Amino acid sequence: MLILFHISYSLFRDRKLRARIFMAFLLACSILAVLQFANLGGVQTVHESRASVLDANQNIYAWYLGIALLILLGILYRNRDFHTWTTNVGLLLSGVLIVQMVLTGSRAGFLAAFAGCCALFFGGNVRKVRFRNVVLVGIMTAAFLTICLHSDIIVERFNDSIRNGDLAERQRIFPAAAQMILEKPLLGWGTYEHLLELRYRVYGNFVESDILDTHNDSLFVLTEVGILGGVPFFIGLLISFKNVWQARKQASVALPFALMTSLAVMGLSGSLLIYKLFWLILAYANASYAKPCQTVKAPAFSSHIFTPGFAK
Repeated sequence: MLILFHISYSLFRDRKLRARIFMAFLLACSILAVLQFANLGGVQTVHESRASVLDANQNIYAWYLGIALLILLGILYRNRDFHTWTTNVGLLLSGVLIVQMVLTGSRAGFLAAFAGCCALFFGGNVRKVRFRNVVLVGIMTAAFLTICLHSDIIVERFNDSIRNGDLAERQRIFPAAAQMILEKPLLGWGTYEHLLELRYRVYGNFVESDILDTHNDSLFVLTEVGILGGVPFFIGLLISFKNVWQARKQASVALPFALMTSLAVMGLSGSLLIYKLFWLILAYANASYAKPCQTVKAPAFSSHIFTPGFAK
């Protein structure tokens, strides 16, 4: 994964290439969401009233849709050259992405997308822009609350969490993982072994699966490699957040900050570092602050949102 991060970092420094990468990701997620929305191609799968595609994990699928939503909203927010019909299509597609994300029933995915949207519209360099962004955050909050209250599966799962403390076994997994960290704090339990040990501690001799995920990035790292292996990882995360914050302040580009915010929120409820998208976002976050490797003029649809050097 570190090799993927290094390669991606080098590629994302090319503003034209990174624009095309994100557009390809947005197009792929949009096609899946539209096919699922129209119930075409047999891509939709339903498990315990939670929808997904091609038997993918509902939480991860919701996270992917949330990232696509942030990219799309970022394009619509920063670009001023779109025709009205293009903006309308983008807003319609945003609605489809949100609806399909809600149908997954993923609480963490829903909250991560909301946090990312708030981060996307956060701040501003002048009073007029700050006021507009506050209004946009208010509208976004009202929209997410409305959608949440009209989704039976989301309301039911949030009620289970608040009233019954039901966190989909996380209420048992987190204490067990924390105890494992206390027992082997320096070097951890080792790759794969920490997931086997966690499964045994949570389920005992009852084998529900071979391994059990920690459902948290920090717990995953600390149980696997301990403090000695976790410190470099957490330092890297802090540097990435510092870079996206500096890029946001210097160039008024909030997409890297929004993606990192969404990643941080989702990482509280899932082990994202085993997915390639996690490392791609980290690479983009650091490349957003780095000096571009070339000054080729980017396409009109991308120059305002993906290029940290652009400021109005």
